[in-house]
Amino acid sequence: MQILSQKRLDTVSLCILCETQLKHESLVCSLCQTDCCQSNLEWQDILLRADARHSIQNQYLSKLYSFNTHEYPFANWIAKFKYQGNLLAREALYQHVLSRLALNSEFNLVEFDLVVPTPIHWTRFWLRGFNQAEWIARIVAEKLKLEYAPIVKKCKYTHQQMSANANVRRSQLQNSFSLKPTQLKGLNILLVDDVVTTGATLNQIAKLLMKNKASSVSGLSLTWAKLD
Repeated sequence: MQILSQKRLDTVSLCILCETQLKHESLVCSLCQTDCCQSNLEWQDILLRADARHSIQNQYLSKLYSFNTHEYPFANWIAKFKYQGNLLAREALYQHVLSRLALNSEFNLVEFDLVVPTPIHWTRFWLRGFNQAEWIARIVAEKLKLEYAPIVKKCKYTHQQMSANANVRRSQLQNSFSLKPTQLKGLNILLVDDVVTTGATLNQIAKLLMKNKASSVSGLSLTWAKLD
């Protein structure tokens, strides 16, 4: 999937959040951009956060980074892109990913050998037409000059994970993933998804990668959906 053309962007004259007139080529006005920045996680390893320890189930991830907490406007953009194919939401996310990658001073991405997207089942891909995690992973790999490697396959259909509790998520994801023939020995892998909540999906894939002799697996997501 490609980003919006320059001609398409030139037709956008209102902030997509508050609908005020924009004075320059953008999608979000300066005030809304300030609000967006207030929910960023500044490249923190959220596995070290006290408020994440009770909700994120992790055995195999070395680190887990998210750009922002899963709230407005990011949750809105992700939903519009993921379920409606909304081009403006996709472009807003694209610009945001680039801006967050440009501020990665606390995150040494050079240490990674592969950028691996979390897969979706082929039936969901057929219905949706794309995998948002693949889209994000491609941006990350291209921007940071790392190898993009879609080596994990979703071999079992599971229901949407957002509404399920941690135990249900773990149960549903058992034996849900398979690995394409790949040499992973000694490699450090960055595993990319759009939203992380309990970390069950990332943990299951990291388990598979580590069993195939990867040196380490770290996670990266657009947002972290904190559980109450």
